[in-house]
Amino acid sequence: MDLCASKAEAKRYRVLLSKEKRGQIADLEFQPVIEIEGGKYIADFRYREGFFQGAKETVEDVKGKAGRTPLYNHKKRQVKERYGIDIAEIEA
Repeated sequence: MDLCASKAEAKRYRVLLSKEKRGQIADLEFQPVIEIEGGKYIADFRYREGFFQGAKETVEDVKGKAGRTPLYNHKKRQVKERYGIDIAEIEA
């Protein structure tokens, strides 16, 4: 996918699309915007695992070592505090 920031992100997107087609996940979003204090956080992916009351929202970010900046860590903390969402970091 040309819109992905890296080859690793494009590869993960293909994996998630495959999982969605097989019914393992649902409602896959590419670069969802999450409002936080003073701005926004743009994740790589958001999707739902499971169904009905057992469904769990998952937010993912494909990160290499250099991507874990102080600003990223601050935004990640804000997402956790405001929404209770732990961002899953996928190694690039």
